[in-house]
Amino acid sequence: MAEVLSQMRGQIPGAVKFLFQPAEEGAPPGEEGGAGLMVKEGALENPRPLAILGLHVSPELQTGQLGYRAGPAQASSDVFHITVHGKMAHAASPHKGVDTILVAAECVTALQSIASRRLTRWSRWS
Repeated sequence: MAEVLSQMRGQIPGAVKFLFQPAEEGAPPGEEGGAGLMVKEGALENPRPLAILGLHVSPELQTGQLGYRAGPAQASSDVFHITVHGKMAHAASPHKGVDTILVAAECVTALQSIASRRLTRWSRWS
């Protein structure tokens, strides 16, 4: 997109800014990243954009296809921590304890089923 628009520079009135978001899916602990950092550092000033288009790849689209929609289109990510508490038991009597490995594995399976079984996804953008 940047290459095509830069080749059309003479046909486009005004300015076009190309912004490439650092650490868009989350900065390392203790660092900043993403759109918030870019705004904080003045990316939307001088000149101030009249419109912003965000681009992202999507495996649902075939090569050469372009999908679009108004408003948010991609998911964001969040971080959360789960602590599993168990109860130790002797290997000869595992039924007297709570196996944290098994509980943690069940948590992973349950969380994955949210994305794979319960969220509606569009099959094709329009």
